[in-house]
Amino acid sequence: MKPCNIYFLLGLAQKGGKIVSGWSLVKKLIPLKKIKLVIISQDASEGTKRYFKDMCERFNVPFCIFGNSYDLGKSIGKDERKILGIKDYYFSKKIIEYVGAHLKSEVGNIDKGKGV
Repeated sequence: MKPCNIYFLLGLAQKGGKIVSGWSLVKKLIPLKKIKLVIISQDASEGTKRYFKDMCERFNVPFCIFGNSYDLGKSIGKDERKILGIKDYYFSKKIIEYVGAHLKSEVGNIDKGKGV
């Protein structure tokens, strides 16, 4: 799959109100089970990546490391974003499918048996 398909899906999810962005908001919603997928940009700091990987594993939330902050922000009509949270199950499922097919990404904490 082409990365542009993922960015298109992110734009649709943003228009539908299914995306939250930024460290503090995503961090606040993960323990409340409101986030179905966390997307971490590849150019995020190692500390940020480690923090959100650990948090996602602790609360059993799928995550992926994909894209750069400029493209992630642009796809949702905002400035650069390092962290995105997807609130919708179906958007998250499709994005995981696309990101898993994209070679330069890391997908973690996905239980194949349960879905997203």
